[in-house]
Amino acid sequence: MYQLNLSPLNLAKYGIQSMASAVMDTTRLSQMFAKIAHCYAVARLGLDSFTPILLDHILRPEGHPWHFVGGGTDAPSASGALHEIGCEIDAGGTRYIIVRLRLFAYLGAPEYVIVTGELAANMRPLESLKGFDFVGPQGG
Repeated sequence: MYQLNLSPLNLAKYGIQSMASAVMDTTRLSQMFAKIAHCYAVARLGLDSFTPILLDHILRPEGHPWHFVGGGTDAPSASGALHEIGCEIDAGGTRYIIVRLRLFAYLGAPEYVIVTGELAANMRPLESLKGFDFVGPQGG
């Protein structure tokens, strides 16, 4: 539950008599990001190319999803694409598959970073994974 800390006196000063605020279920949001990232990794790398780490979170909203689903630190500017999604391998020790996701990138939406799984030992990281795939119309 969020407390907006708005006093009725301050609201009345601007002629505001009532106010409603949307509630966001961050667990469901992280499940949606996890599903998108998992499916993207399977499509790009193949089902047997990695050990998924998000399946429990996708199927049962338990545990600590924010260990694997989070936001980037940059504030990217708007792009010409509807959505952006990309995949990379973090080669620092354990080879994690990291999916970067921007829904509604054309509005300047934030980037989410999802640790999707661990690359199988027999798989080599592909240079072609660098960068983004763009979904939707792109500006020219």
